Amino acid sequence: MLLAAKHPGKVRSIVADSELTDYEYDDMLRLCVETRNIPDKAQIDFWKKAHGDDWFEVVQKDNDVMLDIAANGHVFKDKLDDISCPVLFCGGLREEEYVPYFGETMLDMCRQVEKAELYLVNDGDHPLMWTAKDKFRNMVLAFLHRN
Repeated sequence: MLLAAKHPGKVRSIVADSELTDYEYDDMLRLCVETRNIPDKAQIDFWKKAHGDDWFEVVQKDNDVMLDIAANGHVFKDKLDDISCPVLFCGGLREEEYVPYFGETMLDMCRQVEKAELYLVNDGDHPLMWTAKDKFRNMVLAFLHRN
């Protein structure tokens, strides 16, 4: 999204799966990083499947990003209104179990992007592309076809 805000001619459309600009609880991000630093076998198996052989480096970089967001805010937080291409914000409302304002924040993000669409499902979690993959795929294909 940052690339689309800074260089609008380079991005045709965006699919933002479970992405938020605001995390009301910075401590939540720090706690997430702490728990990742002592992973159990299930987490390691998940990360290997999701990221491949370099899973450890990928997770460490993601941890660094989360800590930076907790300290400084999201990199594109104040730039959403600069995005001119279509954006599909999507996510699962089960995410509200640990991010209570998830749906509300997604709606607020949509209001800041002129060509935004919002797709939320009750039975999805983070990320939607894995937890409700058929619904996600159908929505993304329809979005890309329109745009």
